[in-house]
Amino acid sequence: MTPPAQAGYRDGITAGKNARLQAGFDQGFELAAPYARQVGALRGIAASLLSLLTVPTANATKNAGHILQAAFPPSDESSVSSKRDAVVAELRELVTALGRLDANKVLPPDEEAEAHAREHEDEGISEVLRERREMREMEALMSGLGGQDGAGAKKELSGAEAVAECQRRLAQVLAAFGLESVLSPDRS
Repeated sequence: MTPPAQAGYRDGITAGKNARLQAGFDQGFELAAPYARQVGALRGIAASLLSLLTVPTANATKNAGHILQAAFPPSDESSVSSKRDAVVAELRELVTALGRLDANKVLPPDEEAEAHAREHEDEGISEVLRERREMREMEALMSGLGGQDGAGAKKELSGAEAVAECQRRLAQVLAAFGLESVLSPDRS
């Protein structure tokens, strides 16, 4: 049987860990939720429009035909086709770019967690943070292998900048469909 003092000590440790865990979750949620909501909304809009353009069904044409005709008026079939192909290509790029925006790329690094991990490196606590750091380093290295010199290389955008750039590009696509209000501040 465990002495009451040891049981009380263990209960105190457990309660302390749970309190810190909840505080950490609350802080992380506060940082991540707005980005996740925005990226999810942008990705959903882009993917839905891409689906409408690439997998036309009778139901989609019936319910969204007016949107398609607004963007691609049936005047010259060859120009409609090339314009449609350009919009499809842009939407595919956007869906891919938005899919790459995971929490590690969008949110700033957790300096406190990384400092803690460095302090306790010999205890094996830092495995996840080490893997994240290695992944960021590998992605940076791989992005430099594009075969372009420094003059032609694109600058890597921060998470917030990348989200804003995707939103700007999607707004341009939506404007062609007369759907600018979809990305209004009160909707995203």
